[in-house]
Amino acid sequence: MKRSILLIWVLTFSLNLFSQTTTKDVFKEGEIVWFGLDFSQAKFIGQFVGAQSSGPLSAQDLKQNMMPLWNGVIINEPLRYNIPLVFRKTSVYNDIEMVANRNKTIDENTMLSVNQEKREIDVNVMVSSYTKGEKAEGLGLVFIVDYFNKINIEAAVIVTFFDIKTKKVLFSESITAKPRGFGLRNYWAGAIYSIFMQINKTQFDSWKQKLDN
Repeated sequence: MKRSILLIWVLTFSLNLFSQTTTKDVFKEGEIVWFGLDFSQAKFIGQFVGAQSSGPLSAQDLKQNMMPLWNGVIINEPLRYNIPLVFRKTSVYNDIEMVANRNKTIDENTMLSVNQEKREIDVNVMVSSYTKGEKAEGLGLVFIVDYFNKINIEAAVIVTFFDIKTKKVLFSESITAKPRGFGLRNYWAGAIYSIFMQINKTQFDSWKQKLDN
C-alpha cells in the first residue's frame, strides 16, 4: 500500500514538473495565450484629448472607454497585430477577460500625472495576483503598461511571459515606442504596434540569443 502511494506521488510530481512551462518555451513554437494590455499600474502623463472632446479626457473616460478600445484593437486586427508571427508561435489564444476585469478596478485618483515619475513595477507581484482564465496552463503573454506619456510622446510597456499554471514570470523586458496615427485610439495603439514591430524585427531574436548564450 505504501509503495502504491509513493508511486502515485512520484508520478504526480513528475507529471506536474513535466507540464510546467519554462523560459525555453518562450522561444519555442507552440501556442501562446494573450492576456492583453494590463493598465492596472499605468500612468497617463499629460492631457489626453479625444477626437470629439472639447477638453482633456478624465480618468474615468480613459478607464471606461479607451482601455477597452486599446485592448480591442489588438484582438480585432489580428493581421496587423500578428502575435504568432511576432513571437514565433504556431497559434494564439486570446484570453483577455481577466486583465479587462483588472482594468475596471483601477483607482481613477492615481492614474493621471503631470510628470514622469521614476518608479519600479514589480512584475512578479502583479502576475502572482492574476486569476485563472479560460486557459489553466501554458505560456502566457501580457503587456503591462508602464505609461502613456503625452508630454514626451512616448509609451512604455513591460513585455511579460509567464507560466499560467504556476504564475511564475519566465521573461520580462521593458520597451518604449512613439505613438502614431489619427484619433486617440489609433494614436496610442500605434505605439503598441511599434512595439510589436520592434520585437518582430530585432528584440525577439536578441532575447533568444541572450538565453542561448
